[in-house]
Amino acid sequence: AGVMKSLADKVATSMRPRFENAKGVPALLGEVTRALNELGYRAALKQSDLRKGAIIEATNCVYHSVAKRHPELCQFDVQFIKNASSLNVKLESCIARGGAVCRFCLRPRPP
Repeated sequence: AGVMKSLADKVATSMRPRFENAKGVPALLGEVTRALNELGYRAALKQSDLRKGAIIEATNCVYHSVAKRHPELCQFDVQFIKNASSLNVKLESCIARGGAVCRFCLRPRPP
């Protein structure tokens, strides 16, 4: 899992200017969603209100067959979104674990 987290850190860092230039949370979440699509996900921003919990959903799993046996691969997604958005990220639904979508719920980090 450490390998996936450090890879996610590197990828997010390489894209950091995109995220830092976003004006406001909806724009930032839109940029994170676009980045996920560029990485091969079919991702969509379903809800951008942090008070309710913003939601990004992916309808495909980039490494579905492998993630079933190695769920730690899913750490890449969570860590990437955390780094890119500076928000708390919770994987609420996971294709590799039988979910219809990979659903990431984002909330503000506690101060």
